[in-house]
Amino acid sequence: MGLVSEYLQNLIARQVDEKRPVLWFDPEAHFADFARDLALPDTTIARYGGSFFALRRVIEPQLGDDQPPRLVVYVPLAAEATDGALIELAATASVLKPGQASSARNTLSWLKMYPFASCCAPVGMV
Repeated sequence: MGLVSEYLQNLIARQVDEKRPVLWFDPEAHFADFARDLALPDTTIARYGGSFFALRRVIEPQLGDDQPPRLVVYVPLAAEATDGALIELAATASVLKPGQASSARNTLSWLKMYPFASCCAPVGMV
């Protein structure tokens, strides 16, 4: 494994360990091969393959539990291109996007990704 791949795998593993789940947007699909081969212990890796319905069918059973799931969701699209299909996940996930500063990867980042969500955000959060 190369240095970049190792760094990325460790970053994602740390996010899963600390904040679970991880929602990873890759609009230019630069990391598609890496995401295809990604495997983390006791973690479900779900990949968007053209259907948000199919993706949600895989991830939704894990989202209803009392404990946050060990879950990585890879979407080779820009967040804005999802039309809010993953808004519930984005609200609770650590969100990874290319060029995003580390401090921006948090559970409130979904407010910036989905501007229409400000109507649903807790008071004082937008």
